[in-house]
Amino acid sequence: MEFAELEDFHPDGLYQKIELFQALRDTRKALKDPKVLAALAKQIQDNAPPRPTTSREAEKPADKTAEPTSGGLLDQVIGVTEATRPDGESSLPSSEWDRFLRDLVRPHFQPDTVPQQRELMEMTDAAASELMRRILHHPDFQALEAAWRGLKLLVYRLETDEQLQVFVLDASKEEVAKDLLATDDLHTTALYRLLVEQTVGTPGAEPWAVVGADYTFEPNREDLETLGHMGRIMQQAGAPFIAGAHDHLIGCESLAASADPRTWRWVPEPECAQLWQMLRSLPEASYLGLALPRLLLRLPYGSDTEPPEHFEFEEMPEGVTHDHYLWGNPTFACVCLLGQGFSERGWDFRMGDRLDVEDLPLHTYRVDGESRITPCGEVILTVD
Repeated sequence: MEFAELEDFHPDGLYQKIELFQALRDTRKALKDPKVLAALAKQIQDNAPPRPTTSREAEKPADKTAEPTSGGLLDQVIGVTEATRPDGESSLPSSEWDRFLRDLVRPHFQPDTVPQQRELMEMTDAAASELMRRILHHPDFQALEAAWRGLKLLVYRLETDEQLQVFVLDASKEEVAKDLLATDDLHTTALYRLLVEQTVGTPGAEPWAVVGADYTFEPNREDLETLGHMGRIMQQAGAPFIAGAHDHLIGCESLAASADPRTWRWVPEPECAQLWQMLRSLPEASYLGLALPRLLLRLPYGSDTEPPEHFEFEEMPEGVTHDHYLWGNPTFACVCLLGQGFSERGWDFRMGDRLDVEDLPLHTYRVDGESRITPCGEVILTVD
């Protein structure tokens, strides 16, 4: 699937464009046909095992080959749907997708029952919801959606003109590390040519004001060495570099689990701890900025927040799960504040001129009748 606009990340967009949802829609549509229901009921009744008629028979172990299972019932639903479809219409997925569809719906089927139309349709809807949650909460999907929404936060809130412009470079953190760590001579790197040689190194060219990266740096050797090289380049470019900081950089295992600094006990490897302190002591470190915590980029989908139009869907039906929120890199907010400060005061602006990022989502929900909130900044950090 290709993503061309933000709406493609919405459950309605995914529901319409992903082929596996088409299979569930076809199943739901077929269940509205009385012929399908009649054929399904007959198949279930024909495949049902005879009931024991005596106490002795009841004590006998059941014949495992004859037991109706939730998987078998699902096979019948899909099989009947296929059989009653007119020739020429597209069929439900087969092979791996067919098995995946069965795995999704199987938990919602009850053995030894003949579900009615409403129940079958509810089961199909439940399968669609489960599949949607798996997609939305997959780390790769979350990273892509967060990048899009973070960029939207930046460009929609800045008043760009001839003096203030935003440029986007499609380069992963791994690609940048490979470029910077492949040689000791940074002048030969692609990043140096882009950030230094083509700007301050070229008469009449415009220099970069700030470089923000949708990366999160951890206290490991590769990340720290990459930051060190980046600092040297940014020092020559005359512009700050801003990126996200992993919780481990402040000695915390997880800010979501504990925002109290008195409980932080995470310690890096001795070599990495030494590299981190060495990096902070370098003159070029003043051109590096790492930010945390992450920002909430959208509310979870559901009836109380933003319900999809094409099917009933609750993103967090069993209560709030921290990792299921869409968290974004705080770099976007930092760069946005710098850009807004420039718009107001030009090059006379100071780093602290703008400190508030307004109109971020705040999730309010109830647990056992009590109102709870998930802050837009992931955690609430206090200063004693």
